[in-house]
Amino acid sequence: MKKDGFKNKILKNVAKAAHHEAVKDANTACWMIHHQEKAPVNTKKFRKF
Repeated sequence: MKKDGFKNKILKNVAKAAHHEAVKDANTACWMIHHQEKAPVNTKKFRKF
């Protein structure tokens, strides 16, 4: 029983981390779209969104 609880805790933390990364990526994409003039030249490829 204790082992299962531990496993669930790890899985929850992994899911949380993955969700956090996804949110960060989405925020980066949004920032790129809204700040295209300020963005360096190599970020222009983000315009494909």
